[in-house]
Amino acid sequence: MYLIITNKDDDNRIDSYWDCFGGSFENKSFKVKPGLNIGQFNINNIKLLKNLHNLQYDNMYYIRPVIIINNNNNIKKVGHRFQSETQIDKIILGNRYCLYDPKTIIKFKLIINEYYIKRLCIYDNVMTLDWLVNNNSYLKCSKYQPIGDSSNIIYSVSISTYASIYGNPNVLECWLCSGLPLEYTELAIHNASIRGHINVLSWWKRSGLPLKYGVDALDYASNNGHIHVLEWWKQSGLELKYSENALESAAHNGYVNVLEWWEKSGLELKYHHTGILASFIKINQEDVFNWIKKLGLPLDYQ
Repeated sequence: MYLIITNKDDDNRIDSYWDCFGGSFENKSFKVKPGLNIGQFNINNIKLLKNLHNLQYDNMYYIRPVIIINNNNNIKKVGHRFQSETQIDKIILGNRYCLYDPKTIIKFKLIINEYYIKRLCIYDNVMTLDWLVNNNSYLKCSKYQPIGDSSNIIYSVSISTYASIYGNPNVLECWLCSGLPLEYTELAIHNASIRGHINVLSWWKRSGLPLKYGVDALDYASNNGHIHVLEWWKQSGLELKYSENALESAAHNGYVNVLEWWEKSGLELKYHHTGILASFIKINQEDVFNWIKKLGLPLDYQ
């Protein structure tokens, strides 16, 4: 069986390259529908069902069964000698099925790999994740997705990392309550801080799991101007880990409000022994220079 893969808008995208020297190209998308479709369809987006487990599922949301009208007039090569693709003008499509629905998994006997689980974390699809946990014959156990090994459960640090990056504590709770191992590294808490997800930070604190984090959590919160994250850390009662980069990155990005937060926090203001690197600060950020001078902090102009 052949399937066509589309995005959330149910579009089939093609890249039509037309300038081999300038590297310019035109993106086109075709809205697909059941029945006969006439347009330009990238044959690379048409897959054999048995090969779906090799996909990384990026930007994929729907699948439709495909009948290819196989004649010479229907298939053509487009592009140039450096990049080309095969396009089909006419295809017949069946009904649309969401890749991340248990009914689709059952109907097409999808093989679930780590990339599939990762997309569930990104989409906050707790329903399907919970279904998979309770129907673990669809899962397999490996960080490296060996093809053909479907014996146990798949789990890896990507679950905790991507759920934290995209601010989805429900995914973390679902996996923790499943009884399956929740593997994680410092990246989970670091990314929650970087993205400003205090709901995820609060989940990790409540989880009862040993917390793994380093200076990047507060340093990058400063770098990104997340005062609410800095305040969360201060009020959390957890050990505060940060480096000289917290102040210097805030200064570099012109976040005077973040610098003022550090000033009022009562925490040690850390900077390199020679002073805050003036080269980190943009020339037009006079308010940053004024703040540094007001506090009498040294500046390193080397």
